[in-house]
Amino acid sequence: MKKTKILLALISIFLLQQNSFAQGVTLSDEDKGELQIRVKQKIEDFLMYLGTIASKAGVSEASKDAATASALELFIGRGKSYEYIDGYGNRKMHRPVQMQTSNRYRKYPPKPMTQYLKNLRNLTYPNVVIEAADAVRVDNIFETPDGRYEAMAYFIQKFHGNGGDRPDYDDITEKKVKIYVEKEIIPTPSGANQVIWLVLLGDIYAVKTY
Repeated sequence: MKKTKILLALISIFLLQQNSFAQGVTLSDEDKGELQIRVKQKIEDFLMYLGTIASKAGVSEASKDAATASALELFIGRGKSYEYIDGYGNRKMHRPVQMQTSNRYRKYPPKPMTQYLKNLRNLTYPNVVIEAADAVRVDNIFETPDGRYEAMAYFIQKFHGNGGDRPDYDDITEKKVKIYVEKEIIPTPSGANQVIWLVLLGDIYAVKTY
């Protein structure tokens, strides 16, 4: 009951703060809504892949390999270093994206996403459930020197592990993830242009765990 109340309170805060976009970026309400949907879908896909990777029964190693590859496709650089342009117009290489984990007692230093997925696969809980609450908030969006947009998204993740020799464990964590957005204009048969938002995830950090 206590965790349910915490979850409902967190969702309420998220919904009240939605559409808190930074000033100076010209985005229509329709664009904002589309971006929100795409970010939410990316996060849901990521958590779905995590559930497959962490599963111990009924999931083949080949399926876990495929889920790992699909999860990395959601991120800028696909788990490897990636190129970017700094504020002075210089091309530089950025380290691979990272994941920060936490529990109710502490936060751990961020680690490469590839290492996080490997560790998740090796969890000793026979049963693991990872899912997101139906709330995603996107804010602080701005344009970068290389013509992309960046933003920060916040979501709530639930974790439950049980079985085996270890005590059952569950928590609720508020997380934030860097978002990279590219605006692509697609011509249509009618002669009008359609705007498509291409979204990639970046570093994920733990904000607070309950």
